Amino acid sequence: MSNTVIAAAGVVGLVVVVTKRWWWQGITIAVSVVAAQSAARALKHVIQRERPPVDLSVVQVGAFSMPSTVAAMTAAVAVTAYLALPWPTERRRWIVGLIATLVVSIGIAMVYLGAHWPTDVLAGWGVGVAVAGVVMSLARVGFRRPIRSSS
Repeated sequence: MSNTVIAAAGVVGLVVVVTKRWWWQGITIAVSVVAAQSAARALKHVIQRERPPVDLSVVQVGAFSMPSTVAAMTAAVAVTAYLALPWPTERRRWIVGLIATLVVSIGIAMVYLGAHWPTDVLAGWGVGVAVAGVVMSLARVGFRRPIRSSS
């Protein structure tokens, strides 16, 4: 995912946070994304898995492959946003389906383009979900806001 796309998503998120006054939610989502990115990058240096070979890749990406940083970030933002934002109850199933479709589509695209092996993406999602859980637990204590049930 290019830095331009990440920056654009950040600007859109900032506009939403400011206009809706969702301060604690915005901070929590931002911390979750940065923590997931940091965790994935640190794990890459420990695992040191090579990316798919050039003949299997549409794009060439540097650095190590596992876990996928983009997968970790998208999973972290998806889980944190779902749990932190005040979604209408009647739309929760539709929203979780949309979020899951976006996250899975991004993961499939990374594998299709040859930037990652499928297991890199799965590991990235695991990192992102774990980080989101920790960040949401800390936010619940720190901001004294209840975490909404996902059911």
